[in-house]
Amino acid sequence: MRNLYTEKKTDLQTCLDLIRSDDVICFAGGCNQPAAFMAQFHTAAPRVEHVRCIASRDRSFPFITAAGMNGHINTGTSLYGESFNAGMQHGNTAHIVCDIRDYSRFINENDPCNVFIAAASAINENGCFQVGMSQMWEKECLETCSTIILEINENLPRLNGGLEIPLERVTAFYEAKAPLLTMEEKEPTAKRGWSPTISPTSCATATASSWAPAPCPMPSRSA
Repeated sequence: MRNLYTEKKTDLQTCLDLIRSDDVICFAGGCNQPAAFMAQFHTAAPRVEHVRCIASRDRSFPFITAAGMNGHINTGTSLYGESFNAGMQHGNTAHIVCDIRDYSRFINENDPCNVFIAAASAINENGCFQVGMSQMWEKECLETCSTIILEINENLPRLNGGLEIPLERVTAFYEAKAPLLTMEEKEPTAKRGWSPTISPTSCATATASSWAPAPCPMPSRSA
């Protein structure tokens, strides 16, 4: 196992270079987002076309928000936030409208992922890494992926029931130490009513062949 571990351990740039045109990428969500990879992923945009990604709404990365990504790297999600609104202005993002419980099934049936990228806890004595802090679409999407890239963060704990990924299945991994995500405490506001996270003048639709913004009305809702 030691030889295989050494063979597959590499650096971030080598892992970025593994991405090819037409890849469909599943990024793990929450605390298992590969933040170092996602922070540099936009640098791959000039050499790739029609790469589609699914991601959670946490944090803001240039491949989501910056101009020049559309047609090279597009990202869809059923979880929408400010960064995806910003990306929509450039045509980078799409809102995939579906029940969160059906999200992974929707992806696998319409546009199966072939690349899985996640932050994971260190390898254990059984030769497995673990994606344990986000249990949304990761398990189902991993099943269709032939390329698996892991960002190993020693601060990520192992959890009972986490997604175990054997070293043999991993294409490449690199180390990137980072603190766990924390939630900022905020005082509740007195404002009541509905405050949509999607632009009031446009939303996005997803189809099996493309994730692209399309105009649609937003419903109104009284306080």
